Parts: sequence; C-alpha cells; structure tokens
Amino acid sequence: MKPTRDFYRPKSYTAKFCPRDLPGVEVFSYEEENKLFAVGFSGKRQKPDFHHRFLSSETREAFVRAYFESLRENYRYKRIQALKKQGKAHPFKVGDILTGSWGYDQTNQEFFQVTRKTKKSVWVREIGARHEGTSGQQDALLPDKDAFRGEEQRKVPQTYDGGSWTVSFSSFSLSLWEGRIRWQTASGFGH
Repeated sequence: MKPTRDFYRPKSYTAKFCPRDLPGVEVFSYEEENKLFAVGFSGKRQKPDFHHRFLSSETREAFVRAYFESLRENYRYKRIQALKKQGKAHPFKVGDILTGSWGYDQTNQEFFQVTRKTKKSVWVREIGARHEGTSGQQDALLPDKDAFRGEEQRKVPQTYDGGSWTVSFSSFSLSLWEGRIRWQTASGFGH
C-alpha cells in the first residue's frame, strides 16, 4: 500500500497554511527537540514537495513564502499555456508530409503522410523515401508522396507553445516536413 499524505504529515504541528488561491497546497510547521521544521504538499501529490529543517523561524517563513510564490508562478504559466492552446486546431492538412528521426549511434529518418484529419486528430500512414545520393556515411532522402507502406494510424497532435505542433510515436516525434533533403546514416554504417 502506498503512503498517503497522512503518513508524511507531522503528528503535531504548530501551524498549517492552505492558501485559498492554491488548491491542494498544504504547509505544516512544527518543532521537535527545539528544532524548526516545515513540510509542504501541492496538487494531488501524496509525497511532500519539501521537508526541511530551518535555523530560525524567519528563514522558515521566507522559504514558505517563496514556495507559495513559485507555485503561483507555475499555475500562472500553466493557465497561459492552456489559453494559448484553447480553441486552436492543429495546422495539418490532408496530403501534408511529416518527418522525424530516431536512432542510437545512427540516424534513421521516417516519413508519414496525413490521410485524414479532424479538428483534434490526424490519420497518418508511413510512406517510402527516395534515395537522392550519398555523401560519406550519410544518405540523402526525400519523401515519396503517396507511396504508402503500412496501415493508417490515428494520432492526436500536440503543441507546447501554441505554435509548433508534433505527432508522437513511441520512439520518435514527427513535425511538418520543411521541404529539404533529410540525411540518415548510410547502409553499412550502423544499419
């Protein structure tokens, strides 16, 4: 069984702070053997964000105030990011080519094409690549539009700043192809 907040909460505390503008936030001040402590929780977390000993009540109070201000700033940032995303539909259109790379000690390129879309989702299918030449240990590739390989997959595009959008897979992410040659490690050099 996982410990809850009650497990970490001091048995006897001298003060409890729960700011109204910070839901789910609790800070407990307490003393043990003439030593000053504070423990703080935020959100739905069961484990404390901090559990510190302080040399004076002033430093403890200053730390708790800074902790609250840090949480307020974090909540403001999250609200701004949510507003940026709110009502924004992804920019992908049917026929768009998405590309991404992955690999350890080598670079592999992936190309996908958008086959369907809704406001919140896209359906993509992997497409082939045309070999445009080699330079040293690198192959130059361009996507081969409509040369489908594999089944259609539904994905939900993500944005973190309201501007750049990605489609994620388990080991790589795709973004809109910028129309340039993509380089990958040549055969025999890691493939």
